[in-house]
Amino acid sequence: MNQDVKINVPEFDGKADRDSFIDWLNRVDRVLAFKRCRDPCAVTLMEMKLTGYTLN
Repeated sequence: MNQDVKINVPEFDGKADRDSFIDWLNRVDRVLAFKRCRDPCAVTLMEMKLTGYTLN
């Protein structure tokens, strides 16, 4: 994983429409690709960024 650059992954609360989720997913995907974060790391990171409604 590329540790040299710090990038914040946006949180997602699930209250927006499906287009907002797709936008969020695309932003997260670009961050993970840049950081060269692979499957186990990517899943954990994405889970940590789900908040509110998406946790229920």
